[in-house]
Amino acid sequence: LNDIFNLAQTFRVYVIKDRPLDHILRGKVMASIFYEVSTRTCCSFTAAMQRLGGRVIYMDETSSSVKKGETLEDSVAVMAGYADVVVLRHPTPGSVLVESVQWTF
Repeated sequence: LNDIFNLAQTFRVYVIKDRPLDHILRGKVMASIFYEVSTRTCCSFTAAMQRLGGRVIYMDETSSSVKKGETLEDSVAVMAGYADVVVLRHPTPGSVLVESVQWTF
């Protein structure tokens, strides 16, 4: 926990001194998987990733193979293969926990 607060303090100094932070996640990709609409959550994660220099790929129910029967597990597995981090929002209670346990190294 101390490491997180120390890093936050370092970032705070960067912001106060108007120094760019866009080098921190340069070359990294975040997969954004939203089965449940949430403008604030989607936009806040996207903005944070982009401000730190990363890129974002998106998937939702309308742009995936879910309609053809692809499972949540399969969708997450495919997207995880393209990305360094996955952000998942799903309406079924516990589904995010199940997927996070499976993909935690």
